[in-house]
Amino acid sequence: MIVSDAAQKVLSMLELEDEEEYNFNKAVEHINQAIYELAEENEFSFFDRISSSRITDPSITNDQDSDQDNPDYYIIPSYWAIAPGRLPLMDVIGSTWDEFAYIRRAWISVNDLQQPFREYSLEQLLDKYGDEEGQPEAFAVNGEYFYFRPIPPVGEVYTVRLLYHVLPSVYSSNDSPVPLSVMPYVVIYKACSIACLWLQDDNRIAIFETLQSKAFEKFNARQSMTNDGPSSMEDYNGET
Repeated sequence: MIVSDAAQKVLSMLELEDEEEYNFNKAVEHINQAIYELAEENEFSFFDRISSSRITDPSITNDQDSDQDNPDYYIIPSYWAIAPGRLPLMDVIGSTWDEFAYIRRAWISVNDLQQPFREYSLEQLLDKYGDEEGQPEAFAVNGEYFYFRPIPPVGEVYTVRLLYHVLPSVYSSNDSPVPLSVMPYVVIYKACSIACLWLQDDNRIAIFETLQSKAFEKFNARQSMTNDGPSSMEDYNGET
């Protein structure tokens, strides 16, 4: 389903025409808001990404140790020698601030084996490790930076893999975002609830919230029946 179709269904369910008070463009806006809020409230796998980054001591630069065959790897440039154990977060995850939500899980490669890479608050990380050198064991995200400790000794390089959650883009009328493909009426009912709040139509908010909840239960039931996730989804009202 594309966004414009979903927006038309919102107008139809609200029994509103494309008019000045609530029009098609506002319905598109509320479809986007519904997808965004659902992404924040739930850990949907279709909003996940994996990144691979290399962390090392600041003496190794892009010119000294580059990996032309794997552009996803990021080598700490020499100018970060002023702050060992710290990287710009956007360079590590290879994403942008308007997409990034949070890191769900992390691993570090040690002797070709993937080991857990624990997350702490920055205060906890620095209290526990200070400026200790050694194999990195933990990380913290604070503001625009990705911190890791212990700090690798000179010459040692480690590969870190991050599973992180991204927030959805703003979709245009002709886009077909994954949430509308796999759970269209979860999104539509959510958008209707948001629209009722905007219209100050309190009497119908609970109705659409109940419909959304039932559609979401149906989505979860169908998703649990397959390992790969559904390619199409029948929602609570039987439509796909």
